[in-house]
Amino acid sequence: MSEASDAPDGSAPRASAIGMGGWSFASRAIAQGVQLIIFVVAARVLTPAEFGVFALVHAVSVLLSVIAWAGWREFVMSWSGPDRAIDQAFALSLLSGVAMAGAGFLAAGALALWMDDASAPALMAILAVCVFLSPVTGTLSGILVRSGRVADLSIASIVAELVGLAVAVFGLLAGWGVLALAAGKLAMQAINLAGVAIRANWRFRPTFTAGFSPNIIEMSRQILANRVITFFQANGATFVVGGFLGAANVGFYRAAERVLSAVSELIFEPMRLIAWVKYRSAADHAGEGGLNVALRAQVGKLLPLLILAAAPVFIGLALVADEVVTLVLGPQWAPAGPVLTILALGSLLMIPTVGIEALLSVAGQIRRLPPVLTFNAAVMLVSLLMFARFGLIATAFAQLSALFLATCASIWVQTRSIGADWRLALANVAPVPPALAAMAAVILGARLLVDQTDMPGLWRLALEIPLGAAVYFGTLLAIRPSLWRTALSA
Repeated sequence: MSEASDAPDGSAPRASAIGMGGWSFASRAIAQGVQLIIFVVAARVLTPAEFGVFALVHAVSVLLSVIAWAGWREFVMSWSGPDRAIDQAFALSLLSGVAMAGAGFLAAGALALWMDDASAPALMAILAVCVFLSPVTGTLSGILVRSGRVADLSIASIVAELVGLAVAVFGLLAGWGVLALAAGKLAMQAINLAGVAIRANWRFRPTFTAGFSPNIIEMSRQILANRVITFFQANGATFVVGGFLGAANVGFYRAAERVLSAVSELIFEPMRLIAWVKYRSAADHAGEGGLNVALRAQVGKLLPLLILAAAPVFIGLALVADEVVTLVLGPQWAPAGPVLTILALGSLLMIPTVGIEALLSVAGQIRRLPPVLTFNAAVMLVSLLMFARFGLIATAFAQLSALFLATCASIWVQTRSIGADWRLALANVAPVPPALAAMAAVILGARLLVDQTDMPGLWRLALEIPLGAAVYFGTLLAIRPSLWRTALSA
């Protein structure tokens, strides 16, 4: 594998968190905007039960993609040795994509025998092709991140998302049903693969060397174990709700999760990218104090930035969830509103877990993560199985309580691995809770006033959201004017 690099050793050049985060944020913002548009159109065209069937089949394809991805991309991003190892990682990603796509086609055949509706098998077959393309695209995107070309990666993703939007919306309006969603995803994957392949300037030389392959496979095995466990933790509710409450309730629950993901990915994905680059840069430039000292310093810089950006978003979303669901999806999706409120609070709890995979990988402590994730997933699934039968709200509260335990476990493993001082990091954002309280009070006060009027939902949100944001940022600046300058210096 050969690619240009701005750094003499092939590692990622030093770049500002704001610069990288800006490109990543723009990419994720457009991606989430595209997916939200597709979802809104689908919500107007499909029934909750049809959307629930898509959610279940799509969850299976996501599991296959997670297995196919393994840790090839992460190996490429963290590797600083000869390019031959990257060639091997690419070859392994190609083989895993073929194997998991084959499993997807077998699943499609099983659905054809099991179900009378032909849409589910066809849906699974189309998504199986996406499973093949996914790990190859991921490995090539890792090459771009490794060489610091986040802008190239973001541009390829933006173009692909727009093409996928055009195909999906056309298909929905043309009456393709759930197959339109799969067709849009396939178009997006194909264009994204072409874009990252061109920008990576990849010249693949298939080779396997005993000195590299075991290292690649071992790291990928660790990453894969983490991802599979995380998948069941994140998607267990889809299968459990489908088993206890039926496809229509899956549709409501997934609708709430989809609206939440449109927001959470805008926050979490750029920060995960920043974490990979910053933790690796800290390792490359670790001084006499050692690796753990350098990584602890980065944790202390990145966590306050993430809390400042994420906390008001999730608290605000929890406060306006009912209006957002009714406005965006329509009144028939109203049961998703309370679920969205609870899950938004759960995302707030997840803030300390962002970047843990990057941190432990760079620290050489990734083996510590699978046991913790296994515990988290087990708690999540047990909670869901116990409470899902009591309805959507009980299911959401079960997920919230499990996320609290997962966050505690994540903080514990990071403390044990590198000695991260969370108390010091949290002390740097002490003004955030009063700012959040002021924001919540203003939003709720504004709602009491507009409830006495016939103001349309869009105008209500247009009043509540900017007002809450202004109060939040104004309170922060009043309490500690230097807080944002400190956070942005990361």
